[in-house]
Amino acid sequence: MLKRTHYTDEIKTGEVVLSGWVKKIRDLGRVKFIILRDCKGITQITFKKGIVKDALFEVIKGLGQEDIISVRGNVVKRENAPKGMEIIPSEVEVVNKAIRPLPMDISGKIESNLDIRLDWRVLDLRRPETTAIFKVQAKIVEAIMKFLSEKDFYKCLLPVSWVQLQRVVQRYSLLFTSKKMLS
Repeated sequence: MLKRTHYTDEIKTGEVVLSGWVKKIRDLGRVKFIILRDCKGITQITFKKGIVKDALFEVIKGLGQEDIISVRGNVVKRENAPKGMEIIPSEVEVVNKAIRPLPMDISGKIESNLDIRLDWRVLDLRRPETTAIFKVQAKIVEAIMKFLSEKDFYKCLLPVSWVQLQRVVQRYSLLFTSKKMLS
């Protein structure tokens, strides 16, 4: 199993191991491009016949959008690639395959109903617009917590959620009782 050495915003030169979701695949015949997305951004993985082993073409043949892969390869400066660099892979590992078809469009080109977005929240959180909302919210909470901490306030976590959980368990415990207990 390949272990990540860099995120997409950290790559400069040399050999790297990246892991992430397949955002897009472009097939131009002798050259295939995978746009790989992780939590920090995107990068381009370039598969060119004659440079990359044929076995890697077999590995990526069945890939689709949102499949999770890990890639080991060398960073190459390329002016027309995203961020001016691409990865020439020496090893590709498919970590997980996404279900087909995806229940919603991650790219945002097709708007999904709220009920679908909530049912498939794990996919919705991969959309840049949704992620941005949570990043802003986290920064606001972080600033508030820092301000209050500097004013000698402290965070007190009360066991309210435990009390509520116990009530729910007590309320529905009859669903899980045995027949012997009822007789």
